[in-house]
Amino acid sequence: MVTLGRLDEIEDVRTVWQNEAKDFPEWLAKNENMQILSDAVGINIAVEEVNDNILASEIGTNRKILIGSQLTETSSEYLGNLITNAAAKNANIIIYIVKHALQEHKAAFTWLNSHANNETEFYLCDVKLYAVGGSASAIRINTLIKPGTKTKDNHEIIINLEELRFEYWEKFQDYAFSDDASNKKFAGSYKRWKSSSHYGVVFGIGRPGCSIQVTRMPDEIETGLFIADDKNLFMYLVGRKDEIEAECGLNYNWLELPDGKACRISVKKNPAKLTDKEDWPEQFDWIIDTVLKEKETFSKFIKEELN
Repeated sequence: MVTLGRLDEIEDVRTVWQNEAKDFPEWLAKNENMQILSDAVGINIAVEEVNDNILASEIGTNRKILIGSQLTETSSEYLGNLITNAAAKNANIIIYIVKHALQEHKAAFTWLNSHANNETEFYLCDVKLYAVGGSASAIRINTLIKPGTKTKDNHEIIINLEELRFEYWEKFQDYAFSDDASNKKFAGSYKRWKSSSHYGVVFGIGRPGCSIQVTRMPDEIETGLFIADDKNLFMYLVGRKDEIEAECGLNYNWLELPDGKACRISVKKNPAKLTDKEDWPEQFDWIIDTVLKEKETFSKFIKEELN
Protein backbone atom coordinates (compact mmCIF):
# COMPACT_ATOMS: atom_id res chain seq x y z
CA MET A 1 0.00 0.00 0.00
CA VAL A 2 1.25 3.50 -0.85
CA THR A 3 2.24 5.62 2.13
CA LEU A 4 1.29 9.27 1.78
CA GLY A 5 2.69 12.17 3.74
CA ARG A 6 0.59 14.67 5.64
CA LEU A 7 0.32 18.21 4.28
CA ASP A 8 0.62 20.80 7.07
CA GLU A 9 0.42 24.56 6.73
CA ILE A 10 3.41 26.50 8.09
CA GLU A 11 1.83 29.34 10.06
CA ASP A 12 4.95 31.53 10.29
CA VAL A 13 6.35 31.72 6.75
CA ARG A 14 9.23 33.83 8.05
CA THR A 15 10.85 30.59 9.17
CA VAL A 16 11.68 30.14 5.48
CA TRP A 17 12.30 33.79 4.55
CA GLN A 18 13.80 35.15 7.77
CA ASN A 19 14.50 38.61 6.39
CA GLU A 20 11.12 39.22 4.80
CA ALA A 21 12.10 42.59 3.32
CA LYS A 22 15.03 41.05 1.43
CA ASP A 23 14.76 37.25 1.23
CA PHE A 24 11.17 36.95 -0.04
CA PRO A 25 11.44 39.55 -2.86
CA GLU A 26 14.70 37.97 -4.05
CA TRP A 27 13.08 34.52 -4.01
CA LEU A 28 9.92 35.72 -5.76
CA ALA A 29 11.89 37.52 -8.49
CA LYS A 30 13.30 34.27 -9.87
CA ASN A 31 11.51 33.28 -13.09
CA GLU A 32 10.08 29.99 -11.86
CA ASN A 33 8.74 31.62 -8.68
CA MET A 34 7.34 34.69 -10.41
CA GLN A 35 5.36 32.31 -12.60
CA ILE A 36 3.43 31.26 -9.47
CA LEU A 37 2.35 34.86 -8.94
CA SER A 38 1.65 35.32 -12.67
CA ASP A 39 -0.70 32.34 -12.60
CA ALA A 40 -2.42 33.63 -9.47
CA VAL A 41 -3.20 37.12 -10.75
CA GLY A 42 -3.56 36.28 -14.45
CA ILE A 43 -0.79 38.61 -15.61
CA ASN A 44 2.41 37.63 -17.44
CA ILE A 45 5.08 39.35 -15.34
CA ALA A 46 8.67 40.18 -16.29
CA VAL A 47 10.93 41.37 -13.44
CA GLU A 48 12.98 44.51 -14.02
CA GLU A 49 14.35 45.55 -10.62
CA VAL A 50 14.43 44.02 -7.14
CA ASN A 51 14.72 46.02 -3.93
CA ASP A 52 12.34 45.98 -0.95
CA ASN A 53 9.66 46.05 -3.64
CA ILE A 54 9.80 44.43 -7.08
CA LEU A 55 9.44 46.62 -10.15
CA ALA A 56 8.23 44.63 -13.14
CA SER A 57 6.25 44.94 -16.35
CA GLU A 58 3.46 43.04 -18.02
CA ILE A 59 4.74 41.01 -20.95
CA GLY A 60 3.08 42.19 -24.13
CA THR A 61 1.79 45.55 -22.88
CA ASN A 62 4.80 46.83 -20.85
CA ARG A 63 2.42 48.14 -18.18
CA LYS A 64 4.48 48.88 -15.07
CA ILE A 65 3.91 46.64 -12.05
CA LEU A 66 4.94 47.28 -8.44
CA ILE A 67 4.91 44.26 -6.12
CA GLY A 68 5.09 44.71 -2.37
CA SER A 69 5.22 41.91 0.19
CA GLN A 70 4.71 41.68 3.93
CA LEU A 71 4.83 38.24 5.55
CA THR A 72 2.53 39.28 8.39
CA GLU A 73 -0.93 40.81 8.32
CA THR A 74 -1.79 43.81 6.17
CA SER A 75 -0.70 47.22 7.41
CA SER A 76 -2.20 50.62 6.57
CA GLU A 77 1.24 52.21 6.85
CA TYR A 78 2.80 49.68 4.45
CA LEU A 79 -0.10 50.01 2.00
CA GLY A 80 0.24 53.79 2.03
CA ASN A 81 3.97 53.53 1.31
CA LEU A 82 3.32 51.01 -1.48
CA ILE A 83 0.86 53.34 -3.20
CA THR A 84 3.27 56.26 -2.78
CA ASN A 85 6.06 54.22 -4.41
CA ALA A 86 3.71 53.12 -7.17
CA ALA A 87 2.96 56.76 -7.95
CA ALA A 88 6.69 57.55 -8.05
CA LYS A 89 7.31 54.63 -10.43
CA ASN A 90 4.22 55.46 -12.51
CA ALA A 91 2.99 51.89 -12.00
CA ASN A 92 -0.24 50.74 -13.64
CA ILE A 93 -0.60 47.59 -11.53
CA ILE A 94 -0.07 47.31 -7.76
CA ILE A 95 0.21 43.86 -6.15
CA TYR A 96 0.32 43.51 -2.35
CA ILE A 97 1.27 40.05 -1.01
CA VAL A 98 0.71 39.27 2.67
CA LYS A 99 0.37 36.37 5.09
CA HIS A 100 -3.03 37.53 6.33
CA ALA A 101 -5.34 40.21 4.92
CA LEU A 102 -7.47 42.14 7.40
CA GLN A 103 -11.07 42.77 6.38
CA GLU A 104 -10.63 46.56 6.31
CA HIS A 105 -7.79 46.24 3.81
CA LYS A 106 -9.81 43.89 1.61
CA ALA A 107 -12.47 46.58 1.59
CA ALA A 108 -9.83 49.20 0.79
CA PHE A 109 -8.63 47.26 -2.28
CA THR A 110 -12.20 46.82 -3.47
CA TRP A 111 -12.71 50.57 -3.08
CA LEU A 112 -9.45 51.39 -4.87
CA ASN A 113 -10.42 49.25 -7.86
CA SER A 114 -13.91 50.72 -8.04
CA HIS A 115 -12.51 54.27 -8.07
CA ALA A 116 -9.39 53.71 -10.19
CA ASN A 117 -9.15 54.73 -13.82
CA ASN A 118 -9.20 52.12 -16.57
CA GLU A 119 -5.39 51.92 -16.59
CA THR A 120 -4.78 51.22 -12.87
CA GLU A 121 -5.36 47.89 -11.15
CA PHE A 122 -4.95 46.72 -7.55
CA TYR A 123 -4.39 43.11 -6.45
CA LEU A 124 -4.36 41.82 -2.87
CA CYS A 125 -2.87 38.33 -2.44
CA ASP A 126 -2.00 36.04 0.43
CA VAL A 127 0.79 33.48 0.56
CA LYS A 128 0.51 30.06 2.16
CA LEU A 129 3.37 27.66 2.79
CA TYR A 130 2.98 23.93 3.32
CA ALA A 131 5.20 21.13 4.60
CA VAL A 132 5.27 17.38 4.23
CA GLY A 133 7.08 15.56 7.02
CA GLY A 134 8.19 18.79 8.65
CA SER A 135 10.08 20.32 5.68
CA ALA A 136 8.77 23.24 3.63
CA SER A 137 7.86 21.86 0.22
CA ALA A 138 4.99 23.78 -1.35
CA ILE A 139 3.76 27.35 -1.72
CA ARG A 140 0.48 28.78 -2.86
CA ILE A 141 -0.34 32.39 -3.69
CA ASN A 142 -4.05 33.24 -3.70
CA THR A 143 -5.62 36.35 -5.20
CA LEU A 144 -8.10 37.73 -2.68
CA ILE A 145 -9.08 41.00 -4.35
CA LYS A 146 -8.64 41.95 -8.01
CA PRO A 147 -10.15 44.50 -10.38
CA GLY A 148 -13.83 44.09 -11.08
CA THR A 149 -15.88 45.21 -14.05
CA LYS A 150 -15.49 48.85 -15.01
CA THR A 151 -18.14 50.73 -17.01
CA LYS A 152 -18.19 54.26 -18.41
CA ASP A 153 -21.56 55.13 -16.87
CA ASN A 154 -24.46 53.52 -15.04
CA HIS A 155 -26.48 53.14 -18.23
CA GLU A 156 -23.96 50.93 -19.99
CA ILE A 157 -24.46 47.18 -20.22
CA ILE A 158 -22.22 45.60 -17.60
CA ILE A 159 -19.56 43.54 -19.32
CA ASN A 160 -17.14 41.37 -17.44
CA LEU A 161 -13.99 41.92 -19.48
CA GLU A 162 -12.24 39.01 -17.83
CA GLU A 163 -14.95 36.58 -18.97
CA LEU A 164 -15.02 38.19 -22.40
CA ARG A 165 -11.26 37.74 -22.87
CA PHE A 166 -11.63 34.09 -21.87
CA GLU A 167 -14.39 33.66 -24.45
CA TYR A 168 -12.31 35.49 -27.06
CA TRP A 169 -9.38 33.07 -26.80
CA GLU A 170 -11.72 30.07 -26.71
CA LYS A 171 -13.40 31.22 -29.94
CA PHE A 172 -10.02 32.02 -31.47
CA GLN A 173 -8.86 28.46 -30.93
CA ASP A 174 -12.11 27.03 -32.30
CA TYR A 175 -11.56 29.20 -35.36
CA ALA A 176 -7.83 28.56 -35.82
CA PHE A 177 -7.83 24.81 -35.17
CA SER A 178 -11.10 23.78 -36.82
CA ASP A 179 -11.07 21.26 -39.66
CA ASP A 180 -12.18 23.91 -42.11
CA ALA A 181 -9.75 26.62 -40.92
CA SER A 182 -8.67 28.74 -43.89
CA ASN A 183 -5.02 28.76 -42.82
CA LYS A 184 -3.95 25.19 -42.03
CA LYS A 185 -0.34 26.33 -41.51
CA PHE A 186 -1.18 27.86 -38.14
CA ALA A 187 -2.65 24.60 -36.81
CA GLY A 188 0.44 22.84 -38.14
CA SER A 189 2.72 25.20 -36.24
CA TYR A 190 0.95 25.38 -32.89
CA LYS A 191 -1.35 23.33 -30.65
CA ARG A 192 -4.40 24.27 -28.63
CA TRP A 193 -3.67 25.62 -25.18
CA LYS A 194 -5.61 26.06 -21.97
CA SER A 195 -7.58 29.25 -22.42
CA SER A 196 -7.49 31.93 -19.75
CA SER A 197 -8.55 35.52 -19.24
CA HIS A 198 -4.96 36.78 -19.61
CA TYR A 199 -4.45 39.82 -21.77
CA GLY A 200 -1.98 37.96 -23.95
CA VAL A 201 -1.02 34.69 -25.57
CA VAL A 202 2.59 33.60 -26.11
CA PHE A 203 3.84 31.58 -29.09
CA GLY A 204 7.23 29.92 -29.19
CA ILE A 205 9.75 30.86 -31.84
CA GLY A 206 12.47 28.28 -31.27
CA ARG A 207 14.89 30.35 -29.19
CA PRO A 208 14.87 30.61 -25.37
CA GLY A 209 13.99 34.08 -24.15
CA CYS A 210 12.26 35.03 -27.41
CA SER A 211 8.59 34.64 -28.26
CA ILE A 212 5.79 36.01 -30.39
CA GLN A 213 3.26 37.62 -28.07
CA VAL A 214 -0.29 38.67 -28.87
CA THR A 215 -1.96 41.11 -26.49
CA ARG A 216 -5.73 41.55 -26.49
CA MET A 217 -6.58 45.01 -25.17
CA PRO A 218 -10.13 46.46 -25.06
CA ASP A 219 -9.84 48.49 -28.26
CA GLU A 220 -6.80 47.08 -30.07
CA ILE A 221 -4.59 44.04 -30.62
CA GLU A 222 -0.82 44.13 -30.42
CA THR A 223 1.53 41.42 -31.63
CA GLY A 224 5.27 41.10 -32.14
CA LEU A 225 8.58 39.76 -30.90
CA PHE A 226 9.37 39.88 -27.18
CA ILE A 227 13.05 39.52 -26.18
CA ALA A 228 13.39 38.85 -22.45
CA ASP A 229 17.05 39.73 -21.90
CA ASP A 230 19.24 40.18 -24.99
CA LYS A 231 19.96 43.79 -25.99
CA ASN A 232 22.58 42.62 -28.50
CA LEU A 233 20.01 40.58 -30.40
CA PHE A 234 17.62 43.53 -30.40
CA MET A 235 20.29 45.87 -31.81
CA TYR A 236 21.16 43.30 -34.49
CA LEU A 237 17.52 43.16 -35.55
CA VAL A 238 17.29 46.97 -35.51
CA GLY A 239 20.20 46.98 -37.97
CA ARG A 240 18.09 44.86 -40.31
CA LYS A 241 14.86 46.75 -39.68
CA ASP A 242 14.08 47.53 -43.32
CA GLU A 243 14.53 43.90 -44.41
CA ILE A 244 12.36 42.59 -41.59
CA GLU A 245 9.54 45.05 -42.21
CA ALA A 246 9.66 44.36 -45.96
CA GLU A 247 9.35 40.60 -45.42
CA CYS A 248 6.52 40.94 -42.90
CA GLY A 249 4.83 43.74 -44.84
CA LEU A 250 4.36 45.65 -41.59
CA ASN A 251 5.73 48.80 -39.94
CA TYR A 252 6.86 47.96 -36.41
CA ASN A 253 7.43 49.91 -33.22
CA TRP A 254 11.01 49.15 -32.11
CA LEU A 255 11.07 49.48 -28.32
CA GLU A 256 14.40 49.00 -26.56
CA LEU A 257 12.84 49.75 -23.13
CA PRO A 258 16.13 51.10 -21.69
CA ASP A 259 14.88 51.00 -18.08
CA GLY A 260 14.57 47.21 -18.14
CA LYS A 261 16.15 44.08 -19.59
CA ALA A 262 13.38 43.29 -22.08
CA CYS A 263 12.85 44.63 -25.61
CA ARG A 264 9.82 44.53 -27.91
CA ILE A 265 9.21 44.81 -31.64
CA SER A 266 5.48 45.22 -32.08
CA VAL A 267 2.63 46.25 -34.36
CA LYS A 268 -1.00 47.03 -33.54
CA LYS A 269 -4.37 46.47 -35.16
CA ASN A 270 -6.53 49.44 -34.29
CA PRO A 271 -9.48 49.63 -34.07
CA ALA A 272 -10.18 46.07 -32.97
CA LYS A 273 -12.82 46.20 -30.26
CA LEU A 274 -13.07 43.26 -27.90
CA THR A 275 -16.80 43.87 -27.48
CA ASP A 276 -17.52 43.67 -31.24
CA LYS A 277 -18.09 39.94 -31.62
CA GLU A 278 -19.13 40.30 -35.27
CA ASP A 279 -15.61 41.55 -35.99
CA TRP A 280 -13.89 38.66 -34.22
CA PRO A 281 -13.38 36.49 -37.36
CA GLU A 282 -11.54 39.37 -39.09
CA GLN A 283 -9.45 39.91 -35.95
CA PHE A 284 -8.68 36.18 -35.79
CA ASP A 285 -7.50 36.21 -39.43
CA TRP A 286 -5.23 39.16 -38.70
CA ILE A 287 -3.71 37.45 -35.64
CA ILE A 288 -3.13 34.16 -37.51
CA ASP A 289 -1.59 35.79 -40.60
CA THR A 290 0.58 38.17 -38.57
CA VAL A 291 1.85 35.54 -36.12
CA LEU A 292 2.84 33.23 -38.99
CA LYS A 293 4.68 36.04 -40.82
CA GLU A 294 6.47 37.01 -37.62
CA LYS A 295 7.45 33.48 -36.73
CA GLU A 296 8.93 32.85 -40.19
CA THR A 297 10.66 36.22 -40.50
CA PHE A 298 12.03 36.64 -36.98
CA SER A 299 13.16 33.01 -36.79
CA LYS A 300 15.12 33.49 -39.99
CA PHE A 301 16.90 36.65 -38.85
CA ILE A 302 17.57 35.29 -35.36
CA LYS A 303 19.23 32.21 -36.85
CA GLU A 304 21.37 34.46 -39.07
CA GLU A 305 22.43 36.44 -35.98
CA LEU A 306 23.62 33.20 -34.35
CA ASN A 307 25.78 32.44 -37.38
